[in-house]
Amino acid sequence: EEAQNKLEELQNQQQQTESQITQMEGQAAQITAQLQTVYTSMQEAERQVLQCQADAQEAARALEQKQTEYNDSLTRSQDHLRAMQLLDGGGSVSLLTQAQNLYQLLTFTEVLQQIASKNNEILTELSQEAAALEESRQAAEAARQQAEEAKAELERQQQALSDTQQQLEGALQEANETWTQ
Repeated sequence: EEAQNKLEELQNQQQQTESQITQMEGQAAQITAQLQTVYTSMQEAERQVLQCQADAQEAARALEQKQTEYNDSLTRSQDHLRAMQLLDGGGSVSLLTQAQNLYQLLTFTEVLQQIASKNNEILTELSQEAAALEESRQAAEAARQQAEEAKAELERQQQALSDTQQQLEGALQEANETWTQ
């Protein structure tokens, strides 16, 4: 009878141990699933960071191109305005003296109006390019900020993953210690 009691006690211990093993295997599966979820979200965050960085680089390239276009337009406008200053300083009289017939004299004001119209057109275009350049600057800055925010979020997620991993390792170690006792 004593042997029977010991046998039953050993069988009960074996069942408890098997139950603990099954429970720990379940916990390990849950931990593995949690880690996989965290790794997946980190990969997605890294992808988003890379996309934001690519967007920021594209915005910077567009800004650089707009700046070049603006500088070219500004240079052309400055050259044109210098030429107009020369006309203002006696050039218009020179143009009048070059007139060879009455028609050229009568159309002189029309030519000056065309020049003034062209000047206004150039200045309007220059103003529009300046506005587009400012928009590009703002877009580049927004893309840069978005990339920085995404990077900061990734770092937070990496820290959370590290914390979770440490907690899970602690739980596994504790479970192993409990199981070995």
